Amino acid sequence: MPDEHNPEAKKQETEGAPPILPLKATNPCPAEDGPPKQPQKWWKKRIHWAHVFQATGIVLGLLVAWVYYRQLDEMRYQTQLLDEQANRTVIENKGSAAAVSQQLRLLQQQTRVVQDGLATTQRQFRLEQRPIIAVTDVVLVDAKTGNPIPRPILGAPVTVNIYYQNVGHSPAIGVRPRYHMLFVSEIRKLRSDPPDKIDFSSSVIPPNIKDRFVTIISLKDTYAREDISVNPADVTGWDGTQIVIFGRFSYADQFGTVYCLPYMKDLLETGNWADSIEVRKPFRFATSQLCPVKEKQ
Repeated sequence: MPDEHNPEAKKQETEGAPPILPLKATNPCPAEDGPPKQPQKWWKKRIHWAHVFQATGIVLGLLVAWVYYRQLDEMRYQTQLLDEQANRTVIENKGSAAAVSQQLRLLQQQTRVVQDGLATTQRQFRLEQRPIIAVTDVVLVDAKTGNPIPRPILGAPVTVNIYYQNVGHSPAIGVRPRYHMLFVSEIRKLRSDPPDKIDFSSSVIPPNIKDRFVTIISLKDTYAREDISVNPADVTGWDGTQIVIFGRFSYADQFGTVYCLPYMKDLLETGNWADSIEVRKPFRFATSQLCPVKEKQ
């Protein structure tokens, strides 16, 4: 086995071997510098990835645009629903307002009916419970003794007692009597007294108690007398013509409502007193005119 490390032995081996001829290359293509290049993979080509990125961007853009379109369409749909709901709300509100207005009118009508009914009930209660002054009797009496007489005496003063009573159901307050006497020969003097002012602190007459009375005396001026006192110089005697007594009672109830009772009576030949509705001669004068317009005091 030759020694690879012995130069002599290597030289002898070389000299005894046949010569080595150089070989010619058979490749017609000239040799390139460096190792041969391998074909590049498709996923490593830059141009290909640029196209992929472009296509992907387009797809993403279309997808985003589609998403936005869907959102816009949904927003339009929701807006339409809100508009319809708002319109329905307006219509319903109008209907509700009309219904509320109608109910309010009905309630007002019912309130008026209740108020009218209450006022009617109050008026009816007052009428049922009101005081009523009524003339209960008229008596012709002697001016000196005060005893009843059947007929007046010619030339002598005429004296009449008028009895009255509260025949109602509540007190008569501030009763103010007016009483006059005229002969038919002077009936032209007939007129009404001025309105009375009710004094609520005086002359209260409870219902259904003993009759009270006022005395009428024939006077030269029957309207000049303001109280029970009489001046003898003012008295006049009967002239033989028909005797008429008239006047009124003004009073109020506990609610302040003022009432007036007019009266007019004629002395008949029988000695009785008859109610008179009106005087027709020499002029027309109704008994109701003895009560002027009443005011609530």
